[in-house]
Amino acid sequence: MGRFLSWMISLVVSTHLCSAELIVELPLQNKALKYAEKTRLSQVLIDVHNVVPERYSLGLFLADPSKQAEVDELFQEIESELVQRKNKPNYTSLNQASQTILEQLTSFQFKSRMLLELDYDLARARPMSDPMLSYQGQSKFEVYAFPRPEYITLVGAIDRPGKLTFKPHFQLADYLDEHGIVLLDGANKTQAIAIQPDGKVVEMGFGWWNSKETYLAPGAIVFVVLNSLWNENEELNRQITELLVHRVGL
Repeated sequence: MGRFLSWMISLVVSTHLCSAELIVELPLQNKALKYAEKTRLSQVLIDVHNVVPERYSLGLFLADPSKQAEVDELFQEIESELVQRKNKPNYTSLNQASQTILEQLTSFQFKSRMLLELDYDLARARPMSDPMLSYQGQSKFEVYAFPRPEYITLVGAIDRPGKLTFKPHFQLADYLDEHGIVLLDGANKTQAIAIQPDGKVVEMGFGWWNSKETYLAPGAIVFVVLNSLWNENEELNRQITELLVHRVGL
C-alpha cells in the first residue's frame, strides 16, 4: 500500500511523547469517545463495541484525519489518468472502461484508513497488535462501524457495477454468470482484485487457466481491473486498488 505502510509501521508505543487527550469519533453514530490520556487500541475497541454492539467487526474502519490529504492526492492522480484514457483517440475499449471506472470512483467516499488489525482478542493476546492510538502527536481519529452487510460490491470494467447478494462459496465467475454481468472490452478477462472488509487485498484469477478459489467476506469489494496490455495500465490498476482500500462503506 505504498505511502500508507510507511507511517502505519511507525505507529508505536512511546513513553517519551506528551500525554494528550484522545478523541475517537464515530461519525455514523454521531458519538465521540473521549480519553484523558493516550489509550491502547484494545480499550478503544471495547468502547466501540459498547456503543455499537451490532457492528460488523471485520468491517471496522479506523481513519486518521491528519493523513486525508494523501488520500485526496491519490484520488486526483487516478482521476487525471482516467480522464486521459477516456479521451485517448482510437482506443474505444479503453475509453469506455476508463469512463465507467471514473464514474464509480467519483461516487465513493474515501478516508485515510489505518491498516491495523481491529480484532480485540488479537490485540489483547499480542502486544504488538495493541498500540497506543497516537501518531506524531495526533490525538483525533475516526471509527466507522457498520452492521454486517448481506452483499458484496462489484466495481471496475463491467457493464453493471453495484451490490450483489452475498452467497457463501460463490466465486467471481459465479456472480458474473448468475447476474449476467458482462466484462467491458477494456477489462482484464482473467484477473481481478478483491478488497476484503478489513482492507486486505487478494489477487483473484478467474480465467480457465488461472482460476483459483478466493472466498469473499460479506462487504468485500471486487475490482475488475483494466486490461494491462504491454503493462500500460498496471500502475493505474495498483493505484485504484490502493484507493479502494480507503473507501468508506460496505
